[in-house]
Amino acid sequence: MNLRSSCLFFAAFAVGNSNANDIPSTAIAAGNFDTLVAALSATNLVDAVSQPGPFTVFAPTDEAFEQLLEGLVGCLLEEENLPILSDILLYHVVDGEAFSTDLTDGMEIKTLYGESVTVKIVNNGNTVLINGVEVVVPDVEATNGVIHIIDQVLVPDSIDVEGFYETCGFGTEEEKDVAKDVGGLVDIPTLAIEVRTKEAVKRHNSFLVLKQSIDSLSTR
Repeated sequence: MNLRSSCLFFAAFAVGNSNANDIPSTAIAAGNFDTLVAALSATNLVDAVSQPGPFTVFAPTDEAFEQLLEGLVGCLLEEENLPILSDILLYHVVDGEAFSTDLTDGMEIKTLYGESVTVKIVNNGNTVLINGVEVVVPDVEATNGVIHIIDQVLVPDSIDVEGFYETCGFGTEEEKDVAKDVGGLVDIPTLAIEVRTKEAVKRHNSFLVLKQSIDSLSTR
């Protein structure tokens, strides 16, 4: 499912969903936020964004995560790197409910990470950008806030992603091949790769655990 079709599906889902769910349940039901949900689960943030809030969440799709450096998501999901992943996720969450009509050009909104994102309104007021990233579907309502779907992952200025990536150990050609295969979580249900290194085995097993977490959340 490409970005355009997935966003149209989400918009249709949001309009037709008369029994609204909280933010994580809404993302799970939409079906194109497996990476985001898995990351929230791994960092124990699902319960946090399930609280009454309200919250505003800028939610990257699976395709948005796929645009990151190959293997970066898998590296962030390793236990020792979860604090960094948590910081990145919190940079997508705002305390309070902000619909697109509440946003103004040049507005700075403080995130739960502590740093602010900047709003820009372009295209005669028809397009909202967050740190230059487009909101492709705005105002998806949940029982505890609102979701704005974005087409890239937001990263705070204080986190050096490329510098962090260099510590992930994708140094050999073999490791780079594995990183390319398991870099995103979108294919978790059908993940079938040849695991060649101990590091890859660890990442592969973590993906299976995250899938179980997603399945568990989906049956709540």
